Amino acid sequence: MRPLEKLATACAMRLGKFRIVAVSAAPLVALLACGESSGTDAGSGGTTGAGGTPGSGGDQQGAGGTSSGGAMASGGGPLMAGGAPSGGSAGSSPSGGAAPTTGGAPTSSGGASGGTGGMPEGTGGDMTSSICPYTPPTDPETFPQGWTAAPVIQFTNNGGWTWYNDERVIVDAEAGKIVVGSAASSASNQSANTNIEIVIHDLETGINQKKSLGTLSYSDDHNNPGIVANAPGEYVVAYAHHNVDCNTYWATYKDNAWSQTKTYNWGMHGCTTSPKKDTVTYNNLWKLSAEEGRIYNFVRSIGTSPSFLLSEDGGATWSLEGRLTASPQVGYNAGYYKFWGNGVDRIDFFATESHPRDSNTSLYHGYIQGGKSYDSSGKEVDGNIFDTSAPQITEFTRVFAAGSMLGGKTLRRLWNFDIARYEDGTIGVLWQGRENECADKNNCNPGHHMAYSRFDGTSWKSTRLVRGGRTLYRDKSDWWEEDYLGGGALDPDDPHVIYISTNIDPRDDMTEYPVNEIWKGVTCDDGSSFTWTPITMNSQNENLRPHVPKWDAKNSALLWFRGNYQTAQKYSAEVVGILEREE
Repeated sequence: MRPLEKLATACAMRLGKFRIVAVSAAPLVALLACGESSGTDAGSGGTTGAGGTPGSGGDQQGAGGTSSGGAMASGGGPLMAGGAPSGGSAGSSPSGGAAPTTGGAPTSSGGASGGTGGMPEGTGGDMTSSICPYTPPTDPETFPQGWTAAPVIQFTNNGGWTWYNDERVIVDAEAGKIVVGSAASSASNQSANTNIEIVIHDLETGINQKKSLGTLSYSDDHNNPGIVANAPGEYVVAYAHHNVDCNTYWATYKDNAWSQTKTYNWGMHGCTTSPKKDTVTYNNLWKLSAEEGRIYNFVRSIGTSPSFLLSEDGGATWSLEGRLTASPQVGYNAGYYKFWGNGVDRIDFFATESHPRDSNTSLYHGYIQGGKSYDSSGKEVDGNIFDTSAPQITEFTRVFAAGSMLGGKTLRRLWNFDIARYEDGTIGVLWQGRENECADKNNCNPGHHMAYSRFDGTSWKSTRLVRGGRTLYRDKSDWWEEDYLGGGALDPDDPHVIYISTNIDPRDDMTEYPVNEIWKGVTCDDGSSFTWTPITMNSQNENLRPHVPKWDAKNSALLWFRGNYQTAQKYSAEVVGILEREE
């Protein structure tokens, strides 16, 4: 019996049924997988998505690359659309077993590459949604290394992103599209002309429709756009240059065409460029249907805290309507904010007081609803967010205090990765902290750790995950960002699932790999512990800043960028992803 048939049979025997997951827009390949959420947490029950991913890995102009298909890379899983992997098998042991090794030989003979859509390092792990109790795949025939090869789609061959512009990726299920924003770069020349780009990926055909929204005279991953769907097939996109000017730029997409890029100038609100003061960075777009479809755009601007623009006409025009916080500026700025909106009536935020290199930062949470802001418990903090006065971030709920102990480590200078609020009312966040102060950063290892915190409706509880690994800035002459790690992402449709990027194997917190890999963590005890499975392995390039856009319980998308990353201004990467779809 073939490996996938064995898997399907085992699933059918265990659950009394199986699910066929078709791969569309590619040579027809069917994966058999199964799984149900146990409903351990409130609101988490019901059917979850299963393995198998669509997408053809089309090129920049949308020409889908074909795979040789069917071939088995030595030691790896089945090859599908998107071309052959260059990285080959992982050489790792199943999660939960002995420590993995890096001795697995790279595979170069796993089949022909997929034409213009052929993907280097085209392997991905098993993204099958969580089953609790969760056991990663370990069958030696079906999953030779405890993980599977999956089709990796290339959305753009030159792009990357920061983690403070959201949503970087959205799923427009009704229109059958995934919309991806990124900022192009050049690893050799940060002064090269680069583009702010949007790709609209068609889920049925696999075609990528790319649009350049603006051309810059320098490269910077902070410049990627935020995206929101105004209606099926209609999008609003906004971006800013990184501390360069006083502008927010935006464009809209409707009737299969893009508008001209327009400009909102913050100069009337005190922004100046000579000398630099309150220059603009980051855009975070969220639509609330309960407020008649208002679109909020949170921008680091006045006093380097987030203020917000509002549009009440689908993104055609914008006006400044309020200020979220007014924390004092410490060093570089007045803090970093991650946002999450439920699309109806509430937007949550997860923040620090400053950049972690400038002060010993803690982490805070709050939310806005009905024109007011609240702490985690629902206590009102600001009775009117639509005015110029605003509270400091320290007036909201402290999720984790700098200098506190977690998992046997004292963590300082914290930074935030991601936030999501789930249908059951629980909230998850991902973050990092330093073990060492590193006053002299050129002669010190910060000793980063990654962590997860969960709000159960009453209190926040935190779990140390794994060492964060080395900083992405490898050259000490460039090491002004000693806190840059690979990042992490929550699955907004599954409170059991997270993803992180690190070169440290979280299964033993010890084994080091040459580059950052993507890891999937599944918790069955509300975040107290996680079981880990590699999504990438034996990669030739860095795999960084994973992102999971909201979809639904049966479908999921994991995107990241991979390539050569030197600094935020010098990198050469492609945006790729794995899609799970149930049809």
